[in-house]
Parts: sequence; C-alpha cells; structure tokens
Amino acid sequence: MANVQTHFITFHTRIKLAQYDENKTLRDARDEVIDALRAGLKTLFQDKGKPVPTFTSFNQGSYAMNTGVKPLDSREYDIDVGLDFDLITDDHDPVEVKIWIRDALKLESITSEIRRPCVTVFKDGYHVDLAVYARPRYNTSLHLAKGKENSGAAHRVWQVSDPQGLKDLIANRFAGDDARQFRRTIRYFKRWRDENFSADGNAAPIGIGLTVAAYHWFQVQKTTSWMDNKVTYDDRLALERFVRTLTQNFTQVWDHDEQRRYPRLAVTLPVQPSSDLFERMTNKQMDAFKQKLDALLTALEQARQELDVHDACAILEAQFGEAFPVPDKQESSKTTRAGISGSGSSGC
Repeated sequence: MANVQTHFITFHTRIKLAQYDENKTLRDARDEVIDALRAGLKTLFQDKGKPVPTFTSFNQGSYAMNTGVKPLDSREYDIDVGLDFDLITDDHDPVEVKIWIRDALKLESITSEIRRPCVTVFKDGYHVDLAVYARPRYNTSLHLAKGKENSGAAHRVWQVSDPQGLKDLIANRFAGDDARQFRRTIRYFKRWRDENFSADGNAAPIGIGLTVAAYHWFQVQKTTSWMDNKVTYDDRLALERFVRTLTQNFTQVWDHDEQRRYPRLAVTLPVQPSSDLFERMTNKQMDAFKQKLDALLTALEQARQELDVHDACAILEAQFGEAFPVPDKQESSKTTRAGISGSGSSGC
C-alpha cells in the first residue's frame, strides 16, 4: 500500500486559506466594507433627521472556523461577516434593515445585492456576505434577517440563529493534532467540491454543510507506535472513512413529480434553528452529489490498493485537481516508511 500522507500534507499547504488575522488582503477588504457601511448609514439617517442605527461586526463562516480553502482561479474569495444590530426585531421588518444596508453602501459607491440570507457586496476578486442579526424584545438570542426585497410576508422573517455557538462547537470538536486532521479533511473535501461542481445555484453542497457533516461523522485516523509512542496520522484513510459514512447516511425519498426515488443526505445544524443545511438542493442535485461521492470513495479505495506512490497520487489528482502533487516515477519508487507524526508540522 502506497504511503501518500506527505503528499496530502503538501496538498493541504497549497489549498489552505489563512484566517483573517493572517491574511491582510481579506482583512482589509472586510474592513473597507464595514467602514463604508458605518459612514453610509450615518449619512442616510442624518439626512432624514433620524437616529443612526449601530451594529457590532464579527467574523463568521470558514475563515472564522479556520476551515477555508483558496478559491480556484475562476472563482472569488467569499468573506462572511455578521452584523449584530442594536435594534429590536419586533420593530423592524428584516428586509427593511437589508435595504438600509444596500442604500447606505450605495452612498459610498459600493454595489450590493439583497439575497435571502444576507446582503452581498461585490468587489474585484472577492465578495462579502453580510449576515444581518438583531434580537427580539425580551429575548437575548440572535435572530437572522431572511428574505429578499420582493419576498412575500411569509418569507420575510427573523430566524433564531447561533453563529457563535456553531463556531465554538466546530472549534472544540477535537483538540490538538486530532483537530488539525479534522480541519485538513474539511479543506480536502471543500477543494474536491470546488473541482467537481459548478459554483452556480444550489448544485454544489454548501461549505457549511460539508463542515457540519464532518462535525457529525468525521473520525480521527491515527496510529501510535508501541516502541516510541510516535503518533502517525493517515489523512487518506480519514477521508475514505468519512466519505463512506456520508454515503451510508443517504436515505431514499419519493419524488412525486418524477415518480421515482432519489437519494438524499440530511445534515442537521447542531445549533438553532436545527435546519437541514442541504434542504435547498433539489433531488436531482442530490442524486448528482451522491454519484460524485461514490466516485470519490472508489478513488480513495483504489489509491489505498496501489503499491506505487505515483499511481496512487495520479488517482487522487483526478479527484482533487492539479494542486494535489504527483511525484515522478523515479521518486515514487523509493520506499516511504513513515507518515506525518503528531506534531504541529502537520498543518492547522
């Protein structure tokens, strides 16, 4: 069996995206939008002689959870920011607050679009998703503004949400080097998603869905030497077993329009509102997801069976893209005896 652990670690180094505090470009992009929003809201409301709404911003999404991957060349960086507004949800329609944001940014010459879960700001090479939160009267729980400008009353809601609770659960799911393998596996899975799905619509499983799936079903794969207690991690095996578990958690649902059964995977958010993160995928999209997962699982199994490192890595490259290293035949003929040990060098 070919040992490909060092090649997985190289792959991880190539695709890993630093957190905000390590990435000046993204940090500056985020801060530019936040500063413009504050300035625009001040102008917008002072011109009307009304009190200026205030908010506290916080990081959320893959950057905050330290599970981000660099986008493919054809795609943009996606920055997620939460805005905790100092207002009472009972007094404001959720879309009303989103319109404030859009109009305030427009005053600062920044283009944005109101979407169902957020307000999206478009910039060259990246976009910023602004999730709008506030609290009801007599309730300390954050609620997320959902709805678009033309949505009916039933689709304009303040939905209970717990972004910090989710961040804490992901951060504390594992510790030390186990947590590093957990995060590496999420990043491998996200890059696989990017390589195998279009970025348009809901065809691709969303990143937070993949992350929460790992929260539910990922299991650390490592061995400890009885001679010196050296810990060795096996990322290929971890990914293989995780993907196999995903395929085993699909159920069959009946599609009345198509008059046939489709496989579906439900991934439940472990905090309020405890929704299925893949609910917006159609049955056909979910069927395609299942087929691609089956192909990934087959490739991971085939890589395990290969004796030559070059051949194993070539199989993996077909799934993960050109960022996955494939050594030449001469290099792969050398015996690789040890994997990556349990140390900080294994990536974070």
